[in-house]
Amino acid sequence: MASSRINHVTAYEKEKWIDFSMSSADALAAWRISGIKGPVFEQWYFDSVADDGKSGIVFILARDASYAVLGQGHLRVQLDVTFSDGTHFNHVDWMAEAVTEDASSS
Repeated sequence: MASSRINHVTAYEKEKWIDFSMSSADALAAWRISGIKGPVFEQWYFDSVADDGKSGIVFILARDASYAVLGQGHLRVQLDVTFSDGTHFNHVDWMAEAVTEDASSS
């Protein structure tokens, strides 16, 4: 059994450029989680809407070097909630570090 790959990055850390394979035979997961590389970004978007359509939630995790201009680093988490009474809650935060584990080859 092979060991998993672990990637640890801090909020302002970037890694070297990578070659991007255009082959459908290559797995995508490995290059996506290997770190923040120049213009490459990663965003995980989760949402849910109530059956009646009056409320919902969106949760976003992002690693994007273009966020550096905002002065908070590259690692962003966002929560948006719409309540059934029409009120809305939004919160954005910036993480100091991110650790990603790829166990797909295990």
